[in-house]
Amino acid sequence: MTDASKTRKGLQDDMAGARRVADGEPGTSATERRRIEEAIRGGESRYRSLVENALDVLWVFDLDLGYTYISPSVRRLLGYSVEEAKTRSLEQLLTPESAQKARDLFAKERLLGVTGHPHGPDWSLTTDFEMIHKDGSTFWAEITMNPFSDEAGRIKGIMGITRDITQRKKIEEDLKRHRDSLEDMVKARTADLVRANEELKAEILERRRAEDALREMTEKFRIHFALANDVMFSYDNQFRVLSVTPNVERVLGYKPEEFIGKTFQEAGVLHPDSMDSAFHNALHILSGEPVYSSVYKFISRDGRTLYGEVSGVPCMRNGCVYAVTTIARDITQRVEMAAAIQESEERYRVTLQGVPDAVSIMRVSDCEYLYVNNAFSKILGYSLEEVKGKTPFDLNLPVSADALDLCMHLVRNNEPFESMERQFRTSNGTVIDTLLSARPVHYDGQDCVVTVIKDITVLKQMVEERKRVEFQSGKMESIGTLASGIAHDFNNILTSIIGYTRMSMKDILRLAQGEKDVEAVRSDLEEVGKAARRAQDLVNHILAFSRHGEKAYSTVDLASTFRESLKVLRTTLPSNVKVHEDLGEGYMISGDPALLHQVITNLCTNAVHAMDRTGGDLEVGLRCVRVKDAELEPEVAPGNYIRLSVKDTGPGMSSAVMARIFDPYFTTRWKGHGTGLGLSIVHGIVKNHGGAIMCRSAPGKGTSFEVYFPEYAHEHEATEPSASQTGLVEDRRILDLDEGMSGTGTRGKPVKNRGVHHKQDVPGK
Repeated sequence: MTDASKTRKGLQDDMAGARRVADGEPGTSATERRRIEEAIRGGESRYRSLVENALDVLWVFDLDLGYTYISPSVRRLLGYSVEEAKTRSLEQLLTPESAQKARDLFAKERLLGVTGHPHGPDWSLTTDFEMIHKDGSTFWAEITMNPFSDEAGRIKGIMGITRDITQRKKIEEDLKRHRDSLEDMVKARTADLVRANEELKAEILERRRAEDALREMTEKFRIHFALANDVMFSYDNQFRVLSVTPNVERVLGYKPEEFIGKTFQEAGVLHPDSMDSAFHNALHILSGEPVYSSVYKFISRDGRTLYGEVSGVPCMRNGCVYAVTTIARDITQRVEMAAAIQESEERYRVTLQGVPDAVSIMRVSDCEYLYVNNAFSKILGYSLEEVKGKTPFDLNLPVSADALDLCMHLVRNNEPFESMERQFRTSNGTVIDTLLSARPVHYDGQDCVVTVIKDITVLKQMVEERKRVEFQSGKMESIGTLASGIAHDFNNILTSIIGYTRMSMKDILRLAQGEKDVEAVRSDLEEVGKAARRAQDLVNHILAFSRHGEKAYSTVDLASTFRESLKVLRTTLPSNVKVHEDLGEGYMISGDPALLHQVITNLCTNAVHAMDRTGGDLEVGLRCVRVKDAELEPEVAPGNYIRLSVKDTGPGMSSAVMARIFDPYFTTRWKGHGTGLGLSIVHGIVKNHGGAIMCRSAPGKGTSFEVYFPEYAHEHEATEPSASQTGLVEDRRILDLDEGMSGTGTRGKPVKNRGVHHKQDVPGK
């Protein structure tokens, strides 16, 4: 208990006893009363001397907040005499804010009520008020008060002690200001902390409360730096270490005391490579300028080389630098990672330079080149210096404008792609075929795309050559198959002709002898004629197949030509096959009407034969279409085409059959029905017209043929099929150019009946 508390307690007890005597409490004897009165007189004398000489002001308020007692020390505190002070109200002694605070406090604690307050007899309240001196100045006072009451619990008044705490307030404000400053410096982890601590110690050295707060804060800092990864140390202007945080043992393996009083060179922790730069920076700091983020090499106890990022600031006293405080951060892992990244980048660069394909890195935002390898220069003809800061469009590299647009669109949507075939233009204007691959990357802190361009020009030429050789080989194989089939058919036809001819000759002899009638001879000769007509049809097919390269084309109206062909075809169709045509008007191409007639006739005839048993629908249509790159066969260029579609609802074909339908002499019909040359002839005619033919079919789903003819680019009158184009002969003479043929009589007789004269070839004419 403090002296003030003891004084206050004694006064309370004595005054309570005095009140009991004065009030004449029942049950109090005369002896007791005399003892109390003597005690009061003795106490009054003793305490009066104590109170009147105390620095603090003791006072008593009644319930109207008027002074009933105030000690003489009020003159030292407020400048008023006791009599003057008693006449002053609360508003005159306290600033307006403090006066309101006092009234609110009395009301809150119920100190002025007559019915008692909610606290016990030992309850007291201590708070600060700003008071007004007689001379008008203000100062801060600490007031401790407690109410006193009678035996019935009614509050009779308030006793209190007032103490001047202006100096303490100033100290507390200074302490708070310095504490805030310290906390800010700690958060920034700067070396200003040591200087602030030293200044704080110097300012509040004689203030115990501030010293306790400083020790508490220092302990917190010690724990913080012990747990931190950064090592904090300080050295004087002779470079000798003054202090170092304990975590130095965890980082370098040395105990803190092994550094104290030594230079870093003496301690053996600074690498020789860093001696000069460390000495130079230390001199710079001692001149009053901080140094930040210098990197030094250190040697740990176990001999490892570590890297530290060191920042240092000067500690000033009276305008002079007396020490240096530094913070060192272990960045060994960061340095090693940076070295590994640099090594990896170097390996990556060497690898890219050795790649035979053209590799480039472009910024996604503007498509500008950031990097190209050596192969880029070899393939496209541009060096890194020539392309930096430029786009592929600036260099006119892409032949097709959509090549890189599609590339960047896919990459921006994080969709890498590989081996997209595109053409690029080199620096000398040569167009090359390439495979373009691209994927997004993060390069030099930017969103980029890495592209790989593989030159396949030579490869494509080799592939084309191989295709040509394979085609030639297949052609020779097909010719062999065709020759074998033709020989077989001709043998069958000739066997029939020879057999029936011999029979006819025998029948003629018997006819002359009257042993045979004319009907038997006529029947044999009809069979000879049928065989000859089969031979003639076969020869016509062979001629059509062999003359695909002979072009004598004119402008043809496909709709008109095919409509005439279908008109003839309808007369031969079975009743269970329905034809649906959608030919339109004005579909012009450059071609041979007779050959085009063969195309639609063969396709429709095959479709009808597929449905001759079950019946079905045959759909024939014409449309203008736009063919894009590589949509059809590789040799078909993009452009506008007229598409002929022939669809049937027949049984369809398997994939194995579809693979051979264009082979010469291949047929699925039974023996004696078809030569197997129809689709091969169609294929050749379409190819010679610069078009393409495709077949789609599946078992049970019918068959669809699509034939593409290049649309005629110029407007000319369509050529109507002439007699020569359709095979009808109007010439009046035929010159026989076949050598070694006998029986000119049989060649000449039929044509004479048609008004055409036969003329045999005369050698030398």
